[in-house]
Amino acid sequence: MNRFATTMKMEELPEILEQYQVPGTADAEEEVLTMCNLGEGVYEKGMKAGRLQGQRDSLDRTGRLIKATTHAGRLQEFLDSADGGKRITALFEEFDIK
Repeated sequence: MNRFATTMKMEELPEILEQYQVPGTADAEEEVLTMCNLGEGVYEKGMKAGRLQGQRDSLDRTGRLIKATTHAGRLQEFLDSADGGKRITALFEEFDIK
């Protein structure tokens, strides 16, 4: 079992360090805090990159639907469905845009 899970509380750290015979010095605790902060920073950066990629994918997908409905002479149908819901989902499916 991963003892250093994301749900671990900092109060548990001294006990866990002692269990693995890691000296519980202030320096060791500070290094662990630094590693935790670094890990959180990497995680946040990855999440932000994922959100940005998701936004790009969504814009690309929507752009392809606009192009498809325009070529089919059905742009107004796209505009009417732009509030989301089942109508726009049906258009994505009909024009096979994934």
